[in-house]
Amino acid sequence: MNKWISVEDRLPITKQEMVDNNHNYMTVEVICFGKIGDHTVYIDDFEAGNTINFWCKFASTNPTHWMPLPEPPK
Repeated sequence: MNKWISVEDRLPITKQEMVDNNHNYMTVEVICFGKIGDHTVYIDDFEAGNTINFWCKFASTNPTHWMPLPEPPK
């Protein structure tokens, strides 16, 4: 089972991952914990780019914690 990861400790995509994989843009869906409307747990996209400068952001809001999506059922 995945555990919550603080955004202060680690983000879903790092600059080093992008450099190692020679990517200019990446996006990944993650489960987030934070306040968005009436919800505290939600699925959001995390985007990162590495063109001129490295940048990254959550699409909807700024959660306090996140975790990878689990594997789908077989």
